[in-house]
Amino acid sequence: MYRKEEVKILIASEDEKELEELEFLMVGMGFQYRKANTQKLAISTAREYMPNLIIVDTAYPDKMGFELAKKLRPFKKYENIRFIFLTDTLDTLVKKRGYSPEDFYIFKPYTIENMKRKINQLFDF
Repeated sequence: MYRKEEVKILIASEDEKELEELEFLMVGMGFQYRKANTQKLAISTAREYMPNLIIVDTAYPDKMGFELAKKLRPFKKYENIRFIFLTDTLDTLVKKRGYSPEDFYIFKPYTIENMKRKINQLFDF
């Protein structure tokens, strides 16, 4: 069980507007967070920061979210990181690319309330 002040979240997207919206949400919910706007920065930040949750966009050419999970999940020290993948496609192949049954997929456009619900659900708040 986590307390909100203990939860560390990494938000990663190449979309600056989306990063700003998620940053506003993190502040409003009282979470510690870091942000990254490239896959390379997201990977290095995740390795250093050790977040409990990564909220990451999958809509860009480098498929940042899936690549981030693919690079972190093989290592035992990262195996408990949970992911919320932000996606704009209903393609079922997208869901099959997830790497853990604890991962969530949120379809864009999403509402702040939906995002809050998913985060609270993940941490039993």
